[in-house]
Amino acid sequence: MAERRIAQSIRAAGAGLLLVLWMEQQWAAHHDFPSFPDLDPSGTFGDPQLPPRSIALFGDSTITGPGLESADEIWIRQMLGELTQKYQIRIESFASGGARVGEVLSNQLSRASHTFDVALVSAGSNDALRGMSQFQMRNILGEICVRLLQMSSMVILAGAGDIGTAPRLPFPLSAIATSRARATDNAHAFTARSNDRILHLPMWELTTPAFRTEENIFSPDRFHPNERGHRIWAEAALPTMLQALAGPVSTSEQ
Repeated sequence: MAERRIAQSIRAAGAGLLLVLWMEQQWAAHHDFPSFPDLDPSGTFGDPQLPPRSIALFGDSTITGPGLESADEIWIRQMLGELTQKYQIRIESFASGGARVGEVLSNQLSRASHTFDVALVSAGSNDALRGMSQFQMRNILGEICVRLLQMSSMVILAGAGDIGTAPRLPFPLSAIATSRARATDNAHAFTARSNDRILHLPMWELTTPAFRTEENIFSPDRFHPNERGHRIWAEAALPTMLQALAGPVSTSEQ
C-alpha cells in the first residue's frame, strides 16, 4: 500500500513538473515577446583586387540577427574587418528566423543554385528547445552536409552556445535548455568528424563563459544576443572561418 502511494506521488510530481515546464515554455515564447524582422547579411565586401571567396549561410535567427539595429552588427559581418584583409568576400544568406534543421534541409538548400567556397550552417537551437534528440539531429545534419559538400569546398557547422543563459528562460526551463544546447553542440561536433572538409565551430567552449558572466549582451527580447553578444560570436568564429576560407588541407600538408 505504501509503495503504491509513493508511486502515485512520484507520478503526480512528474506530471506537475511537466505542467510547470509547459507553462514556462509558453510564457517564454509568447509573453511580451517583441517581434523583429529578419536582417540579411548578404553582400559583397572588400577590395576586388584580392582573391574572391564566397560564403553561403544556412540556418536560423543566429544569422538573421533579430533585435539588432543593422545587418552590420550580425556576427558574420563583424568578422569582415579581418576577412577582407585577405579576400574579397561575397556573402549569400538563405537563413530565416525560427528555422529548424529540417527546414534547412528541405527548404533552404534548394534555394542555393550555384557553388560556394564555404557553406556555414547555424541551426539547431530551435530544435533543442523543442526536445529533438541528439541522434535525430545528427542524422539531419549528416544529410545537410552530404548536400553541402556537393556545392561547397568547405562546410562549417556552427555548433551552439548555452541557450539557457538567456534571461527570458526561467529555472528550471533554463537548465533544460542548457542541457539540450550542449547536446546540440555535440551533434554538430560529431557530424563534423565524418569528413575533413567539415569544420566544427566550437561555440560552446568559446562563448559560454562570456554568456554566463557578462551582463547586457541580450537584445530587448531578452533571448537573442545584442551587438555585444554577436561580437563574442564573431571573435569565436574567426579562426574557423579563416581556416575554411583557406580551403581543404591536402594530405601532404597535414
